[in-house]
Amino acid sequence: PHAREAAQPLLQYVLCRISEQDLHPYEELYNRIVAYIAENLPDIESNAQIARAINYHPYYINQYFKSKSGKTLHKYVLEQRLQRSVALLRGGNESISTIAHNVGFKNADHFSKCFKAHYRTPPLTSATKQSLYKKNISISPYNHRN
Repeated sequence: PHAREAAQPLLQYVLCRISEQDLHPYEELYNRIVAYIAENLPDIESNAQIARAINYHPYYINQYFKSKSGKTLHKYVLEQRLQRSVALLRGGNESISTIAHNVGFKNADHFSKCFKAHYRTPPLTSATKQSLYKKNISISPYNHRN
């Protein structure tokens, strides 16, 4: 009985370390996905591109990402593009077409439709800047768990 009691703290420590090691690669994978998206946002064309970059199957990373964030990769990428566009719109020095291209949209019409659907205001209105400030929209690439 005494040996068992003495071994208990060591066993708990070992089990704790094993579970930490098991979780670490999954958290690292999530962070790798988010970092890749943040660094390559304008150039991302598909989930398959993200998957190739981090050496995982597209279906796996989409399911994994959704289980961690509650969003599909496509939705997350779209939201990140829209958030970046907010920062560029606030600057006010570029055209809608340029902003759309700089955040990864293929054309300004698609960008405008997505923007209006998400923020309920078109990117072209003069009130857009004020509306965006009032809504206090965050532009952090890591606000995925809101």
